[in-house]
Amino acid sequence: IYLEGRVSPKLRFVLGEFETFGRKQFDENFVDFGGDSQQWRVGRFRSAFGHNDWSELWYSGFPRMPLMKNLALGAGFSINRLDTGIDWHGGTGSQQYQIGLIDAHARAWEPLPMRFNHVVGRVQWYRGAWVVGLNTLMETEQIGTSQNRIFGLDWRWSAPHIQTRGEYFFGRTAAKHSAGYYFDIFYHPPKLTRTTFLTRLESVTGSISKSVSGTAELYTIGAKQILSKYFTAEVSRSWGNGITPAKTRQGWAFQLMSSIHF
Repeated sequence: IYLEGRVSPKLRFVLGEFETFGRKQFDENFVDFGGDSQQWRVGRFRSAFGHNDWSELWYSGFPRMPLMKNLALGAGFSINRLDTGIDWHGGTGSQQYQIGLIDAHARAWEPLPMRFNHVVGRVQWYRGAWVVGLNTLMETEQIGTSQNRIFGLDWRWSAPHIQTRGEYFFGRTAAKHSAGYYFDIFYHPPKLTRTTFLTRLESVTGSISKSVSGTAELYTIGAKQILSKYFTAEVSRSWGNGITPAKTRQGWAFQLMSSIHF
């Protein structure tokens, strides 16, 4: 469930809840306010780190997220997280900046931070058909060898009927090194305006956990079809090697999405 509303031109709220594997929890629940040049956000949200907003994660055309997004980097810690805290977004011209002070270990039903333990930052540039971003996430409580430090690069390139995007990250969490990337290509046929064909190449590597070492690779092809103004279908087929998490993500996947605007 996702609900978004605007109280005034400068004040917006987002409410959400979702369920995975029988476990319910808050999705994004926040208010943001400000003007054209800068905005503040307070509550529970996905921090800016790569392609990480709701539409990028759930409406891209792939039923499954990239491996690197949900990779277990530590106890209850991954790039795709729901944080609680406060962040600021601003910019001038072709540059945008975002910085936040967050609790990166928020519990399932926490709408506000219990503590501030990480700093997250992002810088983004627009130039022609390119959008490029640099990201960082650093722990503030534990300075030293066990400190969480993650860095990332993301990009997007667009042209008529085709778009590419991708991300790369590397870092150290829970005293372990890890890295990963994905690269997507989207093709919109000129005469099939409701159809998108897509492909993805992705990999994660490093001493990720006791059961994972080496490089996990996955290859995906798929399609997204807008059925009506209320329904969109996504289907994909993935192949990969026998290293977790690629081992468990192979085969067919299907997703039917519904969206009602009011």
